[in-house]
Amino acid sequence: MSVYRRQRPRRFEDVIGQDAVVAGLQAALSSGRIGHAILLTGSRGTGKTTLARLIAKGLDCEQGPTGSPCLVCDACAAIDAGSHPDVMEMDAASNRGVDDVRALRERLVTSAMAGRSRVFIIDEAHMLTREAQNALLKSLEEPPEDIHFIFATTAPHKLLDTIRSRCHRFSMAPPGAGELTQAVTRAAEAEGFTLADGAAAALAEAADGSYRDALALLEQAATSAQGGAVEASGVFAMLGRPEASVIHGLADALSAGDGAAALAAVSEIQASGASLDAAAAALAAHLRLVLHAQQAGEVPGRLAPSPEAARRAAATAKALDAAALFSIFDALGAAREQAARGAGLALGLEVMCLHAAAGHPSPGAARKPAPASSPAPAAQPGPARREAPHAPGAAPAPDEMPAKAGRLLSSPAAAAAWPLISFVLRGARPGAYLELRTARAAWDSDAVKLAVPAQPSASALQAAKAAYAAAGFDGEVEAVLVPRKVPPQPPAPEPPSAPAEPAPPAAPEPDDDDPHVSAGLDDLDAIMAAEGFDQA
Repeated sequence: MSVYRRQRPRRFEDVIGQDAVVAGLQAALSSGRIGHAILLTGSRGTGKTTLARLIAKGLDCEQGPTGSPCLVCDACAAIDAGSHPDVMEMDAASNRGVDDVRALRERLVTSAMAGRSRVFIIDEAHMLTREAQNALLKSLEEPPEDIHFIFATTAPHKLLDTIRSRCHRFSMAPPGAGELTQAVTRAAEAEGFTLADGAAAALAEAADGSYRDALALLEQAATSAQGGAVEASGVFAMLGRPEASVIHGLADALSAGDGAAALAAVSEIQASGASLDAAAAALAAHLRLVLHAQQAGEVPGRLAPSPEAARRAAATAKALDAAALFSIFDALGAAREQAARGAGLALGLEVMCLHAAAGHPSPGAARKPAPASSPAPAAQPGPARREAPHAPGAAPAPDEMPAKAGRLLSSPAAAAAWPLISFVLRGARPGAYLELRTARAAWDSDAVKLAVPAQPSASALQAAKAAYAAAGFDGEVEAVLVPRKVPPQPPAPEPPSAPAEPAPPAAPEPDDDDPHVSAGLDDLDAIMAAEGFDQA
């Protein structure tokens, strides 16, 4: 039997993280006012089926109905073993039709065989078809006195309103990292596993809000340890996740604007063979703790997997202002979005490091107006273009992008780095990005030449130059107008013409030898003589 099955809570007091639900059910059982239909909702692995069995135990315990089952009577032992004749579980994922509900209804007419109540636990209740739910309505509305229905589901909105309205609903919250750490530690003690420092926190982070997943991972890690202590490094290696110290170091480098240290942390993650997706998720989870520490003044215990994680998050929060934290969140989100579209996540994380090192404000942050004394270069004539949106006076001043990254770019590599610079502009200067997003960069005579189809504004060029300067390149950035080639258009087909009317028959050509023509039409005598008519 798996660890997560052996370590199911046997009493209401053993349930972790569901205090409000447990208190309400215990009060209802102790007072004898438990509803005939109960709906337990919550995400996977939160203990819905376990709690349903505890309710059945409270109903059929020889000391019950009670909110504290004795655990020693025959009924409690049979329910723990899954062999009680009056407690029936139906998996609605595989028994979801009208015929299955009809078979269930036929069992309602029989009396209880061993206990005082018959309990029907319907797991994954949302998988019942609409017709099956309608077939269950009458029995659910007016069941026999000793019948109790317990529905467990992860998607209560898929149940009919008429089903939900007949149930007492209890919503189970997903456990936080602190609660999962507590559950892992307790299970390890019960199973005789030895956990080194940080191992329980690592398993809790990987469980992603599921008690079942946390205990399954504990069993896997203990098996891999071959009887020895479960080390945090072994857990991270087993899961393909970067160690927490590396993630904390990356967050510290980003908060300090240290581009070189941040890039080194990303390289270390890649060299270790850890998944970059897992690294991005772990960084987002740690930054969430930083957000709570910064805005609320402390990290909630249920969110922090360990006291060390809470301490590191609080230290990072002191070194980072809200705008910079939002900027890092935005760059990390953009990196994961680009990776989902097929781009490499490694490049996105490196761009995030450049973004933080350049000290860019978050998107939408207030921009400083350009100094009135800075003259804008005259725009070269070019084809008409659509103006990109700019905030009033949005031309960025050079001091808005302090060069914290050092000389990350050598001169020949400046043109090749244009995709990174463009990515930074997307978050820091959306208006400039819209104008330059189609540009192609080339290197020529100590300057970056941006080939664009339409002449960009002076503020867009100045923003690109400031971004380059922040990355360590202080050369010129110029625009070269390269109009788009318009493909020749095929000639438009001529409209079909109306059919021509038939021409009248042509008159015969006159014959000079014809006596009708040579003679006058009024000279009847000559005509008649020529035709041989007798004129008598």
